[in-house]
Amino acid sequence: MEHILSMAYLVFFSSIFNYSFSIFSSNHCFGDSSLFSVNTSPDSVLWNFGDPESGLANTSDLVSPTHQFSAPGVYSVSATVFLLDSVLFKETEVTITDPEVNLGSDTTLCNGAVLTLEATNSNAAYLWQDFSTSDTLKVNTEGLYWVEVNKSTCTSIDSIYIAIDPPISAILSGGDTTCRGVPFSNAFISTTGLGPFSIEYSNNFNDYIFFGEEDAYHVFIGDSGTYSLTNIIGAHNCVGTVSGTALYVTLRSPYADFSVGSKEVIKDFNTVSIKNNSIGHNWSEWSFGDGFFLEDSSSIVHHVYGDFGTYFIELVVENDIACRDSLSQFFVVQSNEYFVPNAFTPNDGNILNDSFGLYNTRAENFEMKIFDKWGKAVYITDDIERPWDGTIKGSPAQIGTYNYRITLLDPLGNIRKLTGSVQLLK
Repeated sequence: MEHILSMAYLVFFSSIFNYSFSIFSSNHCFGDSSLFSVNTSPDSVLWNFGDPESGLANTSDLVSPTHQFSAPGVYSVSATVFLLDSVLFKETEVTITDPEVNLGSDTTLCNGAVLTLEATNSNAAYLWQDFSTSDTLKVNTEGLYWVEVNKSTCTSIDSIYIAIDPPISAILSGGDTTCRGVPFSNAFISTTGLGPFSIEYSNNFNDYIFFGEEDAYHVFIGDSGTYSLTNIIGAHNCVGTVSGTALYVTLRSPYADFSVGSKEVIKDFNTVSIKNNSIGHNWSEWSFGDGFFLEDSSSIVHHVYGDFGTYFIELVVENDIACRDSLSQFFVVQSNEYFVPNAFTPNDGNILNDSFGLYNTRAENFEMKIFDKWGKAVYITDDIERPWDGTIKGSPAQIGTYNYRITLLDPLGNIRKLTGSVQLLK
């Protein structure tokens, strides 16, 4: 009952004297400290700034406090005033303004590029370093740029430095005329600007690309055509200009070709006939692989070899504009007779006659079988380069007589069968 009477008395007392007050505030810019006061001389005041994110600083018992708000926005600020025996309450809205401006980090532009700087804020005024007053500014030259943004008596300033890359360009030069098979000389590309570079070029049939960091390049040319640059990209993905062409021409060239008749190759010490199948030529030179050469453009040439063996024939042809071509191939001059030894001495320590087989010929479809005296096969091979070494399953065979049967296809295409016996000696 006493508490009720006391409150009734306070209300009655306040109404008699008609106590009231107003809240005053100043400096509503974000980042600054706002100042608060009341238009009376209270005994004490309890402030609440409506800013719980500010923690303990959200309240104050100072008569004229300051408060730095945690973020831009609208806040409900209240003051509870204690005056004589009265408790008075007042609430007001405070708008904290931040004319936010961020021109970005310092950057580099490609030569000729334009960058639009933006400082847009609603209901704001702008002042750039060149005294322009728009909310944006287009820049394409190197320098320091800044803007001042004013909004509701609040000011923000930001700046950015713009660098400009030097111009990027590439020039192609070169060109060559060669016979077929003769490599072209390299093309040459010179560049300006900052690398690394990505350079694209074409001969209207194929497209190419290469990468480099230098200001001059030698470029391999593998195909004929008119080459031109199509694009260059340098540092910061800046696109440059390209110019120049290079013409590469392959001249009309002959084609070398020849064939050797199989029968002539294997005849003993007889003339070998070789047919010149080349086209587009007016001069021919032969190398027969035995130290003899011949200049002869006839359709068929002849040569006599003095010994059996494997020879390397090469033909070089040339046309009326001095372009050349060549072709070479191996062939064998051999006898059509086969020598089979009648004895051999494996493992006798002198490395002579250590194996049994055919040694002076080449053959296809070759097979050799060795039989003991009871007719049992002790060695079989289809490789003429693997003669019998006188062992049976890895162990030395007994001294004695062994029979052999050899079949093969000779160079004339005939099936040959050779049979007989061989003595294994120690």
